[in-house]
Amino acid sequence: MMPLATLLVAAERARTKSANEERVQGMNIQQAIQRYRIRQGAGFSLMVLGALFYLVSSLIFLHQQAEMLAGTKIFGHLGGLMQNLVADIYQVTSPYIGFVWNNAPTLSQENPLSYGNFCCFSVCWV
Repeated sequence: MMPLATLLVAAERARTKSANEERVQGMNIQQAIQRYRIRQGAGFSLMVLGALFYLVSSLIFLHQQAEMLAGTKIFGHLGGLMQNLVADIYQVTSPYIGFVWNNAPTLSQENPLSYGNFCCFSVCWV
């Protein structure tokens, strides 16, 4: 049989060891929560930025199509309205997202394999 003092020391060591393990697990949980929040924030910001570029590219494409439409007799008025709508959206948003308006890829119907089409659709695929 073991002496009582040895049993008490062994019990104290086991209690201290389990308390230290809980503390380490708590730190790991906090680190996991922090990593999760950072990754969620980065993913959400990438999603918003990609959607913003896609929306601006679509508006630029709509403006180009409206320019071509404005040159016709039948739908000239509709083309002018679409151009004015896109111009108004540009005027309101350009002070805030001017970088996006200047660097958004342009969609093209004439060349489906153009750089602008590739950039816009790769945002959707990712």
